Parts: sequence; structure tokens; C-alpha cells
Amino acid sequence: SAAEFADRDALILVEDSTLEHCLQRAFERSEKRAYDDLIIVDRGGNYRGLLSVKRLILYQTWRLEVERARKRAAEEKGRILEEVAAMKSNFLAAMTHELRAPIHTILGASELIETYLAANDSERAFRRLRTLRVTSMHLRALIDNILDQAKLEAGKVETIGEECDLTALIEEVADG
Repeated sequence: SAAEFADRDALILVEDSTLEHCLQRAFERSEKRAYDDLIIVDRGGNYRGLLSVKRLILYQTWRLEVERARKRAAEEKGRILEEVAAMKSNFLAAMTHELRAPIHTILGASELIETYLAANDSERAFRRLRTLRVTSMHLRALIDNILDQAKLEAGKVETIGEECDLTALIEEVADG
């Protein structure tokens, strides 16, 4: 008969019960007599609905998986940010070296020029001036490259369309 299947010891909870209270009441029962459904009533004892324990567990499991996926994504993003920071640090270290080398050359050449001019050795002074000019141009190119990179990252690069002889350009690059 239908009465044999009815749970005569159903768990009835007031609709504003906390999850902790619900769990405490559920765990008071032995495992063999676990609840399949929870009956929800209002403060007056009137029926409000039925809560499937299985669906509740599935929902909580899904929520836990979503939170785990968010945590994994956040950890991955953190790892990527750490890699980017390390790459930026390495870039800055390399760029500092690249900038210092021509600056030291410029400073050294200018000191030698002063020495040569004081000794009236203009030929050697002119050779050092040439080195000074070439090194300064190299330094300017490095700085321009850094500024161009910053413009690229900021999305502020202006393009200039220009016709050119591609064959001649390729030959020039190959010869250079």
C-alpha cells in the first residue's frame, strides 16, 4: 500500500532555517534512514514545498566545481602575471645594459677629445668625434625603439603609408 512507502519520520524544516540547522537535523538520523526529500513549511506550519536532497547535493557540488574553476583561473592568471613581471624585469635589465654601453662610450670619447684638443692633436680628436657621433646615433635609435614600443603598447602608433620598391628593399637588407 501507499502508506508503506511514506516516510513517517520526515524531516520538516521551517523555510527560513539555516543550512547549518538543516544539516544538524539531517545528521541526527542514521545513514540507513537518510532523507531523500525535505519538507519545507512556513512559521505557521503550512506546506511551502519539497526540497530534494539529491538535487541539493548536485547543486552544491556544481557550485563547488564552479568555485574551484574560478580559483584555478585566478591562479593561472596570477602565474601569467608573474611571468610577465619577470619578462619585464629581464627586459629592463637588458635595456639598461644596452643604454649604458653607448653612454659610457660617449663619456669616454668626450674625455679623450678634451685630452686631444688640449694636446693640439686634432686628427685624433676628429676620429673620436666620429665615434662619438656614431655612438650617439646608436643611443638615439635605442631610445626611439623604446618609445615606439611604449606607443605600440599604448595603442598610439600612427602608421604612414608609403610606396617602395620591394625588390630593392630586399636586396638592400640582404646586402646589409
